[in-house]
Amino acid sequence: MGEIKKTKQELLKEIAALKKKLAAAEKMGGVRDGKARRAIRRLPRRPINADIEFIGDFDILKAQGVNISRGGICLKMQKNMPFEMKMYQGSKLKSYRAELVWLKQSPNGEYHIGFKFIDDKALPEF
Repeated sequence: MGEIKKTKQELLKEIAALKKKLAAAEKMGGVRDGKARRAIRRLPRRPINADIEFIGDFDILKAQGVNISRGGICLKMQKNMPFEMKMYQGSKLKSYRAELVWLKQSPNGEYHIGFKFIDDKALPEF
């Protein structure tokens, strides 16, 4: 049946069904900001309460401009920025290397930063 020939009730039912599908996909991580994306398999996460020192081990970085406005600029880079992290685990100071994966500002103004551990060092045991 074409969209024009559907009744208001039929269209409302269809919208309700689509909203349910969207909610289910968002819950599974398959949609963000209304845009479909591949579901990403995530490793289990546990809270950590630790002061972490992280140091960028990069020099001058080269990037390509994507877009610019009065409020900011978007850049793209061909490779990631490596960081070294130091934190206490129990009573031992441990060091790890990681790459920046995502950065998001919370409504309260705090920044949440996601890093991916890299290289052949043992990963943290939480």
